[in-house]
Amino acid sequence: MNLLHPLNVISPAATDQFGGKACSLAALSAAGMPVPETAVLSCDTYQQFVMQTGLIETIRFELGRKPLEEMRWEELWDSALRLRNHFLSVPWLQQTEKGIVDELAAIFADRPVAVRSSAPGEDSATRSFAGLHDSVLGVTGNGLLQAIRRVWASLWSDRALLYRRELGLDPLQSRMAVVLMELQPASTAGILFSRSPASPGQGVIEAVHGQGQGLVDGSVTPDRWLLERDTDRLIEHQPPAKRLRSRLQEGLIIPTELPELEDRPPLDQDQVSKLWQIGSRLETLFGKPIDCEWCLVADQIQLLQVRPITSPQTDPDDKRPWYLSLHPSRSTLERLRATIEQERLPAMDKEASELAEDNLERQTAIELVAEIEKRQQALERWEEIYQREYIPMAHGIRLFGEVYNDRIKPRDPFEFTRLLAGHGLRALQRNQALQQLAEQVRNDPAVAESLRRRGRPPDDSQLEQSWQQFLVEYGDPAWFAGENALAALVQAFAEAPGRSDLAADAGDELEQLFLQSFPAGQQSDALALLELGRAAYRLRDDDNIAFGRFLSELKRVCRVAQDRLADPLIPGRARQLLEAALAGTTEIGLRGQPALKPEPGPLAARQLVGQPAGPGSATGPARVILQQQDLNAFQHGEILVCDAVDPTMTFVAPLAAAVVERRGGMLIHGAIIAREYGLPCVTGVPNVTELIHTGQQLTVDGWLGLVILETEKET
Repeated sequence: MNLLHPLNVISPAATDQFGGKACSLAALSAAGMPVPETAVLSCDTYQQFVMQTGLIETIRFELGRKPLEEMRWEELWDSALRLRNHFLSVPWLQQTEKGIVDELAAIFADRPVAVRSSAPGEDSATRSFAGLHDSVLGVTGNGLLQAIRRVWASLWSDRALLYRRELGLDPLQSRMAVVLMELQPASTAGILFSRSPASPGQGVIEAVHGQGQGLVDGSVTPDRWLLERDTDRLIEHQPPAKRLRSRLQEGLIIPTELPELEDRPPLDQDQVSKLWQIGSRLETLFGKPIDCEWCLVADQIQLLQVRPITSPQTDPDDKRPWYLSLHPSRSTLERLRATIEQERLPAMDKEASELAEDNLERQTAIELVAEIEKRQQALERWEEIYQREYIPMAHGIRLFGEVYNDRIKPRDPFEFTRLLAGHGLRALQRNQALQQLAEQVRNDPAVAESLRRRGRPPDDSQLEQSWQQFLVEYGDPAWFAGENALAALVQAFAEAPGRSDLAADAGDELEQLFLQSFPAGQQSDALALLELGRAAYRLRDDDNIAFGRFLSELKRVCRVAQDRLADPLIPGRARQLLEAALAGTTEIGLRGQPALKPEPGPLAARQLVGQPAGPGSATGPARVILQQQDLNAFQHGEILVCDAVDPTMTFVAPLAAAVVERRGGMLIHGAIIAREYGLPCVTGVPNVTELIHTGQQLTVDGWLGLVILETEKET
């Protein structure tokens, strides 16, 4: 029995077996429309693969770690990446593998192929979920088997998990067909909307030079033609500011400048008219407005995909559309990196330094009101930029990770983070500066005594100068953890054995392995992708340090204002304004999160399950951080347990034996710092600060994502 099905044997109604995309293509083929050579793997093949390889149980276990509706976007990334790695690494059954290889060779020979998803309900008449599943372009030979796995794995992508209810995702029931279509050597490609999503009385044709994926992923801006639906009249041609050509390289779309095409639109007037006529025929065929992906090959139109235009139900409180925007193209990531590194972070440092220079103690109550508002507004302004630029930049980590896993196929899906760690994180630089302060304390008993008595070094000492320089560069932890917090940290560092960032040289061997997996001519591009991943990883942590300086400044002005309110001589109006300004701030954790005040409760389980975020195992007493002042008591060898590791907590990372956190994900601050120091780390543990108490003995398994609590009898 054949595993691959040509379009002419597929019924357009058989969406349960072949998915919406394949059935739409079958309808096009049956109507005599121009479609490239296409074959389809049915949903049955997917079902057999996950059942016979045991992947079905892996999916059930992964999705059972934590209720999906409670997962942050970082946790969804992690779960999807782990599942993707399982799909890529599990071996094929020999009979299935041979059958697919033989049939692919007979149909496509050595011609490049586009491999696309076709899930039931993906492109239905009532709803469309474009972009939730993967496509792999330009694949030949044995690479097709791996591409099929990648498409199957995208049934459980982070994007799909967001829409699990609408898609009806169920490990036992959900299935995926795969469309394999000959990739055309397109001179032009684009999208046709027979009805404009923005203006129902118009239609839209968008086109770019080269492959159409650059238009789809947003890396290339198209030419756009607007047409009147009732009369077919061309309303307007809107050229882009700059025309680029989409070039396919190693499955990635590379936008390329071609001066000879700069003044030439991708379509002439005759081609626009022909496409619009095809759009009218398609609307008649499907009985409703459609959007269609197409390309030009030797001036002949080929149809690549068609789906009904659906009207999305918009909910202003639905954050999922924002989440879907967190998958920018590589070229967009490169632009974001330049903006953040060259403009945003220097501007944040400059503004925070200027705030730190303000002599708040000399200001009047009314002036303090203005200072509170200034710092609060700065935080809100940078928070908006953070959402718009910093969070999407984190996708550079995953982009590199997926390429690494595709090339190397490691057993550990997060092995790639070893290539990213140890490359100039500001949190590590800050902790190294703390170590240097601690070294001076170790070497001078008089200085150590001054710290114990006064909470600061002796006046005019060398340590005093280093101390002040530290405060200017990194802010004063006293504004978070109370008076003498820096003295307590330095003393703890001085009494503990030194610990360096263990990950600094861990990735050298893996870097060479990664680069050598590419042909010699592509290794420079692979290195550039690695550097992009390192920049995204570094910025993911550095932005927290930058925000920490603003939080420190807000806390500082609040402390000064609270002290000023103790003065009975403040005029009544000034007192009211100052009290109102303070009431507008919160007990500050990370970017305005309120301090935790959990109700104590009985221990519900001896073993807690979370997300594995840092490999290794450690046993030690817990130190539960409910408020910033709890950091002052942190001792060497304790396990840091908290709701969310914020910039202030990383001061104590070199003292910790492990990290356990309620907030989950590979990309959160705590997981990044734990990997830098080689600490076992488990994230995404629900209610962890309520289930564990300070002093309780824990064993943290960062390989499996488990936290084992010893009972009172055991301790």
